[in-house]
Amino acid sequence: MRKFFNPKSIAVAGVSPAGYRTSNSIIENLIEVGFQGEIFAIGRKRGEILGKSVFLSIEEINRHIDLLVIMVPAVDVPALLKEAGEAGIDRAVIITAGFNEIGGDGVRLAREIKEVAEKYSIRFIGPNCQGIICAKNGTCVSFSPFSRDLLKRGSVSIVTQSGSVGWIGTFFLSHEINGINKVASIGNKLDVDELELLEYLIEDPETKIIVLYLESFSDGRKFCEIAKKSEKPIIVFKSNISGKESQLALSHTAALASDDMVVEAALSQARTLRAYSFRGVVETCKALSLPLIAGKNIAVLAGSGGMGIIAEDTVQRENLQLAQFPAHLIQKISTMGNWKLHKIANPLDLGGIFNNADILRILDTILSSDEVDGAVFSMFDTGPPMYKPFDCSEVVDHVEDLSKKRLKPVAIHLVSNPFFVAQLKRDKGLPLFDTMEDAVFALSAQWKYREFMNRDRSPYLNLEKEKKKAREILAKAADEPLYPSDLMAMELVNAYGISCEMPVMAADLEKARLKAKKIGYPVVMKISSLDISHKTDVGGVRVNIEDETELEKAFHEMMAEVGKRAEAASIHGVMLQRMIPGGMELIIGGKYDHDFGPVIMFGMGGIFVEAFEDVSFRLAPICREEAYEMIEEIKGYPLLKGVRGGNPFDISALVDALERFSILLSDFPEITEIDLNPIKVFEKGKGVVVVDGRIKTSPSLVPTV
Repeated sequence: MRKFFNPKSIAVAGVSPAGYRTSNSIIENLIEVGFQGEIFAIGRKRGEILGKSVFLSIEEINRHIDLLVIMVPAVDVPALLKEAGEAGIDRAVIITAGFNEIGGDGVRLAREIKEVAEKYSIRFIGPNCQGIICAKNGTCVSFSPFSRDLLKRGSVSIVTQSGSVGWIGTFFLSHEINGINKVASIGNKLDVDELELLEYLIEDPETKIIVLYLESFSDGRKFCEIAKKSEKPIIVFKSNISGKESQLALSHTAALASDDMVVEAALSQARTLRAYSFRGVVETCKALSLPLIAGKNIAVLAGSGGMGIIAEDTVQRENLQLAQFPAHLIQKISTMGNWKLHKIANPLDLGGIFNNADILRILDTILSSDEVDGAVFSMFDTGPPMYKPFDCSEVVDHVEDLSKKRLKPVAIHLVSNPFFVAQLKRDKGLPLFDTMEDAVFALSAQWKYREFMNRDRSPYLNLEKEKKKAREILAKAADEPLYPSDLMAMELVNAYGISCEMPVMAADLEKARLKAKKIGYPVVMKISSLDISHKTDVGGVRVNIEDETELEKAFHEMMAEVGKRAEAASIHGVMLQRMIPGGMELIIGGKYDHDFGPVIMFGMGGIFVEAFEDVSFRLAPICREEAYEMIEEIKGYPLLKGVRGGNPFDISALVDALERFSILLSDFPEITEIDLNPIKVFEKGKGVVVVDGRIKTSPSLVPTV
C-alpha cells in the first residue's frame, strides 16, 4: 500500500490538450498541490497540458512510472492495463466507471481487468473511484478540484467507497482541524479493499485517526478482527442501511436481526466509533484531536444560564456526569471575578464576568481539580469588545495551552460572527464547536473511545469435548430426515453444557400416555412437525397438563386445531416435557450473517419477543464480559436485577449460557438459524433451563479448508 501513496512519478492516461477534460484536472491538482515528482500526460493527441507534453502511449514515455492513473473509456482499460504491465508498472488507480456497478458488459470488463492485473502482478485501486491523496508529498490524483490552501496536512486518513465523501471530507477536515494525511477512494474495490488499507493505516506512523465510509464490507468479520488490534481510533460511517427483515425466517433471531443491528453490534465489539452522518464524522475527528479524557466527570463553563442548561441536558443524554465541585474548589473560584449575580456551581454561569483573564484562571483552577476530567467552555464574542484583556483568538490559544498543561480536553463552543469563527477554525489547532450540544458530544465520543480501549476481555472457554459430542448429534440428524428440529437444537446446546428440559417424542396418543406417566405430571405437550416453525401460532402447544384425562383431551383438541390452521403440515406426533414453573422467560438465538458470520442474540423471550424487540446482538464467540454487556443492554435488565424488593435472577448462570451458546455458533457455522425460546432463568443460584428450541442448518456454510 505504501507504493500507492509515495510515488516518485505519476502518469495520467485519458487527458486531452484540446479543450477541457475532467482527466486534465488531475494534472492540474498535482501541480497546484505541489507534487515534487515527475508528471506524465497520456492522450490520443499530441500537445501540452499546463506545460506537460502529452504522450500517445506508455511506451513512448520511456521512463519508469510508479503510479498510473486511468481515466480512459471503460472498454479501453483492459488494453491500457496490459500495456502498463508490459512496461513494468505495478500500481494503478482506475478512476473510470462502467464496470460491475452497471452490470452487463461492465461485469465482463471487470473480469478482464482483474485477469490482466493478476497476470502482470499489478495492484490497483478502483474502478469507479476518485483517486488517492497523500498530503505529505502532494500526491493528489483526484479529478475534483484541489488547491494548496484547501489541502491542509494533518493526521486523519480516510478510506471511502464514495469519491465525493473523500473530497468533501478533505475540505471539512482541512477547515475544522489540523487536516488530512491520506485519502483513498476505493470505488468498486475490485482489487485493493478497505481491509488492506485499514491494516496499512494502522501501521502508518503519520496517521493518528482513521475514518472509513463504507457502503458494504468486503469481509465484515475480518474487518472487525483487524480493527480490534488497532491502537488508533477508527471512525466508521456505514451507509446503505437496509433494515430488511427476512420474510422466510424460521427463527425469531433472523426476523429481528436487520443488517444494521448486526453492523452496530460488530462495530462496537471491534472498538470502533460509529458515525451516522458526515457531520458526525467531522465532529468525532475534532473530538479525538483533543487530549484524551480519563473519566466521565464534566465541568461546564457557560457564557449564559441558557447555555448551561442546554449543556446539562446534553450531558445527561450522552451518559456523562456533571462533576461535583468540592468546597475547597468553590472557595478558590470565589476569589476570581465578580460573583454577585451568579452562584458558583456546575454548570458555572460566567455571564457576569467580563475579564477573560479571570475566566482563564477559573478554567485552569477547575481543570486542576481531580474531580474534573474535562470541560465544555461556552465563549461569547459578540458586539463591542466586552472581554479584556485578551481578544477571542488569544483566548483560544490560552485554552489550548491550559488543556495541554492539565492533559484534559476542553471543548470550546464559540458564539461569534460566523465568518470570524470559520477563520479561527482554519487558523487554530484547537477545534471549535458550533453548538453546546456538539461540544458535549465531543467529550462523550472521547469517553466512549476511552471505554473501548480500557475493556478487559477474558479468554474464550475451551469446549473441545463438547464440540465433538455436538458433531455426533449433527451427523445423526443428517442421517434421519424426520429428526425434530426442536430436539436437535436442545441436544446441541445441552452438549455444550447448557441445561435443557429435554423433550421426548410420542407418535400417537397411546405412546403419549406412557411417556407422560414416565416423565411425571404436570407436562407440556407440543406438536411435532418439520413444517411448523412457531407452534403457538397454530395452536400447537398445551401447558400444565395435570393428568391422563387432561392429556387425552389436550391431544385431540390440539390435533384438530393444528389440522385447521396448518392443514398442509405433515404431523409426526407430539413432544412431551416436564412442566417447568416459575422463572423469567428469555430468548437466546443465533444466525449466520453473510457479512459477519455467526451472530448471537439475547433478549426478552416467550411469545412477546418480536412484539417488544428488546434484544441485543454480538458476533460469536463472545467472552464473559461481552455476555454481561449484552444482558445489560436490554430494557428488561432492571427486571433481572430484581425490582420492588424482588429477588435478583441468576445472571451469572445466564452469562455462562450465553458464552457457551456463542461458542457453539462459532464452532458450527452451518447453523444458519437457531432459537432457544424460551430459556428460563431462575432466582440467583438456581440457574437456567432451556424449554424449547428450533434450528435450521445449511452444510454449504461449512468453511472449506
